[in-house]
Amino acid sequence: MSKSNKRGDLEYARLFHTSVKEYKAVVDALEETTDENRVTKLKIKMMLLRKYISDRENVQIKSIVPKLKNLIPGQATIIAQYYTDFTNETSKKMIHVNALGEEQDVRAVFNDITYGYYLHADFDKVERLRNTNQTFLWVMVDGFIESIEEIIFKLDNLILDQELTSEMSEPVLPCEPVIRYKEVPENKKNKQSGVWANLIADEITDDALKDIVASMSEDDFKCMLKAQEFMDALGKETVPTVETMRSIVLEERIQDWEDFTRIHEIIAGLKDCGLSTRVEYGENGQEASIKLFREVGEGFIISDPQLVHVPTIELCLNSSGEWRVFGFAI
Repeated sequence: MSKSNKRGDLEYARLFHTSVKEYKAVVDALEETTDENRVTKLKIKMMLLRKYISDRENVQIKSIVPKLKNLIPGQATIIAQYYTDFTNETSKKMIHVNALGEEQDVRAVFNDITYGYYLHADFDKVERLRNTNQTFLWVMVDGFIESIEEIIFKLDNLILDQELTSEMSEPVLPCEPVIRYKEVPENKKNKQSGVWANLIADEITDDALKDIVASMSEDDFKCMLKAQEFMDALGKETVPTVETMRSIVLEERIQDWEDFTRIHEIIAGLKDCGLSTRVEYGENGQEASIKLFREVGEGFIISDPQLVHVPTIELCLNSSGEWRVFGFAI
């Protein structure tokens, strides 16, 4: 939940859209092949849908509806009807009476399950749930879940139809994210490149370069040279011919690159690139990969194990025992 009161209706609409998109992605990945799978899917849906019906949530249906009316005045009547249908459907009086004689409507049952079992652990809620037939619980909440899904999908479709998400591009990150295993003093962070400022890295020195070269194997050098040849050919202004690339990429996979236009566009869009000097090999030693770093500035030496997400040039040995590029992973 956000504490900010300064956000506009469009920001809330986009947040709502993002949440619905993520909801669909999770739910679509869940299997429903058995009764057990179905109940598990209902449980997960309940936890994800809670935010659409809870007070003080940024994407609560009750608060999103007026915002969408303001943003799409031409659809205000339809939006109002969606909400009326939703409230009418969810207010139908299906009452659950447990073994202790306690009465609950569907919203109360929904809350007991989500807050008693999953999002929290609540003594009173769990006690009520223990004193009933579990099948009854799922019979009650199943229709409630469908009603919530129906309105959030309809509202999200309106957002998409009106292209309210058209400007929701991926943010431009000032620095590349990194996963590392310890905190780093400021004087150990990489000062050579703003993009890679999150890395633990050292400046390149002549002695350090000599040590790196001395530690490289013959195959390391061959892979590095072939990867650099690949980058040089595709980094030029014009797209290289298939014949030019035939000595660089694996012959058996050359058709996968088509006319090399697409990969040329990708490589051309990577500025000031540098290849990692570490060549990683597959288990059989027949395949290798080299990471490609953008905007490396004067270069740097990564001195501690860290995880970064960068493009990778993939190589393998051909039938003649020569290293060739067979893939480029982004």
